[in-house]
Amino acid sequence: MIKLLFIARDKFPPFRVDITVLFAQELVKKGYSIDWIFQARENTHKSYSTKWSDGTAYIGATRDGVGIVSKALKNLFGFINDLKVFKILRKNRYDAVVVRDKVFSALAAMLAAKFNKTKFILWLSYPFVENDLYQLKQGTAPFPLLYLARGKLGQFVLYRILWPMADHVFVQSSYMQKMISEKYNLPIESMTPVPMGVSLDTIPDKEIESAAKDVQKTNDVVYLGTLMKTRKLDLLVRAFAMVKKKCPNARLVFIGSGNDPTDEELLKQEIENCQLIDSVQITGHLEQSEAWKLVKNASVCVSPICPSPILDCGSPTKLIEYMALGKAVVANDHPEQKEILQECRAGLCVSWNEEEFADAIIFLINNPEEAVKMGNTGQNYITAKRNYNILASIVDEKLSEIINP
Repeated sequence: MIKLLFIARDKFPPFRVDITVLFAQELVKKGYSIDWIFQARENTHKSYSTKWSDGTAYIGATRDGVGIVSKALKNLFGFINDLKVFKILRKNRYDAVVVRDKVFSALAAMLAAKFNKTKFILWLSYPFVENDLYQLKQGTAPFPLLYLARGKLGQFVLYRILWPMADHVFVQSSYMQKMISEKYNLPIESMTPVPMGVSLDTIPDKEIESAAKDVQKTNDVVYLGTLMKTRKLDLLVRAFAMVKKKCPNARLVFIGSGNDPTDEELLKQEIENCQLIDSVQITGHLEQSEAWKLVKNASVCVSPICPSPILDCGSPTKLIEYMALGKAVVANDHPEQKEILQECRAGLCVSWNEEEFADAIIFLINNPEEAVKMGNTGQNYITAKRNYNILASIVDEKLSEIINP
């Protein structure tokens, strides 16, 4: 049995599937024993421990609030909780410590791991360090001096101190692997990309079989994901205005919410400008089962990802979920989306251009049989390559190689 201590940026209880499914379910099924260090999601003044998955979760205190003082306190309490790694490693034997997306806490974890002769592994699901500097360059950083200091110091700590000391690094995508290797002159073999997937266990067998076979009964165009203004989803609204001229019964459904009220305000303003108030719905955050019901009833699912050096590193969950549910997709030429849609014709890949999005959506609405065929192709691809049972085997093989060379 391999025993891991996992330290994550995600708040408790986590909801991202690469934690809740990949580690907490699939690797546990393979015989792993995992303990966790998280910070609480809800406001709490005391740290505590609780059972989660098959192990113990050590939960740190947190503070609500959006001001700089509240955020500073929240980060401080999270860092203090992460320092428990020294005590936990002295008390229990682990084969490896895995730190996900926490650069400065990873310094403490690295030292604790080396003192206790434990393997130290980094997991980068997003280029947070680069994002700080990118936001500064774009003029969107809320606290410019803080973002500059955090970004520059984070770069040095991550790539010049932690990276040489890590036994291995997992990254989100092959594009991210290539970007880091070229930008920081790091060996590409020091990284293993683990893209996003889906657990087929969460989709009942009868739904897997029927989802792509039913010709769509609606003309709904569905987007599932965050509505943050940095995603520039106003492009999708303008594309849909063109769709309405050719498909007057079509409806656009946004499933999700923004990080703050201004995100949705900007989107609603564009909807009003395009005179689409009666044809566009914003559901807000929904539980996965409810969100997937709307996806399954769609004619077309869309995955617009604004081109940027940060978002290009990602592995879009929405695209994988659409395909797993047997839906035809319209996606722009983001590196991973383009690669998938070239490998399997599960949808149409277009440029970041509202006219091209509109034409592709109109084509799939007017050709439902073709959309069904694409949906079937997508389901087969996910089953073969992107279900979490298969991805867990990739992680298990690499971890076993590191821990038991």
